[in-house]
Amino acid sequence: MCRIGKSQIKAIALINTGATGGNFINAVDAQRICEIENISPVELLKPRPIQGFDGTSAPPITHAIYPRLQV
Repeated sequence: MCRIGKSQIKAIALINTGATGGNFINAVDAQRICEIENISPVELLKPRPIQGFDGTSAPPITHAIYPRLQV
C-alpha cells in the first residue's frame, strides 16, 4: 500500500536501486495519484528516453508529478 496524502492506494511496484535519473511509474497510476492529490502533471521541457535492462526502448517520459508519497 502507498499512502498519498491522507489516502491509500494499492500499487504494484518494482523497486530498482540501480535506476538512474529518478523514480518512474506508469501513466495510469500517475493519473490516479494526480486525481487523489488534486495536482497536475508537469510537462518536461525535453522528453527523456527510456531503455530497458535488455536494451529495448519504451515511449519517452514526457511529464513529471510531485506528490506527497509515503511507501
